[in-house]
Amino acid sequence: KLNIQNEKYRIIEKIHHESQLSVIDVDEHDKYYIEKILDEKIRYHQKYYLIK
Repeated sequence: KLNIQNEKYRIIEKIHHESQLSVIDVDEHDKYYIEKILDEKIRYHQKYYLIK
């Protein structure tokens, strides 16, 4: 159980980190992951970004 929680935390941290970037490389991520990054961007009012 602890391992699953650690993995979930790492994914959340990674999404948060990538949401700070101005470019999202869609070739590196699946649709679900990209949606999470964009949700995070919108949540923190970062309206300008580029999807490559």
